[in-house]
Amino acid sequence: MFDYDIDQEVYNAAIQNGASDMLAKMVVAQGRFESGDYGSNQTKINNNLFGFKYSKNSKYSQVGNISPEGDPYAHYNSISDCTSDYFSRWWQLPSNDNDGTRLQDFNDSIQDANDTDTYAKMLKGYGYYTNQAGETTQDSINNYSKGVASKLRKINVVEFVNQNSTSIIIVVGLSLSAYVYWLYNKKIV
Repeated sequence: MFDYDIDQEVYNAAIQNGASDMLAKMVVAQGRFESGDYGSNQTKINNNLFGFKYSKNSKYSQVGNISPEGDPYAHYNSISDCTSDYFSRWWQLPSNDNDGTRLQDFNDSIQDANDTDTYAKMLKGYGYYTNQAGETTQDSINNYSKGVASKLRKINVVEFVNQNSTSIIIVVGLSLSAYVYWLYNKKIV
């Protein structure tokens, strides 16, 4: 499976779980960031983009290989299942209040996140990731945002190429033809 196939699978699963177009792209970028462009062992072995540990409450995962901490990682039958579990774990957060406002606030706010800084700050605020040793909270948010942003740029380039591949081929072909014609006229060829 090619990386862009995984991108599409994550994107489709995010959309099916209620994400907006921009949010789905950020989830794809986050999956790429957390899995090292889908090269992590957990992605290869368990279809686990986010390094989730196994939870008996998940309807999407089974017990995977054992982590260095001694507890099992989650194993998924597909990347789509991993993405759906991501949404069930973080978009359907248990409310720490009686009326569900925390869950609703998170869902409403995260849908409005239109840049990686806001996205990273919201995930941090809801406890999705922790500071690395010696990092301040702001450093942690900045580093996470930069990582997701770098992958989002990559996704946008792939999307542009996929949408414009015919035009790109024509431009490259015409450019090569013009170059060969120039070389011919200069008696180089």
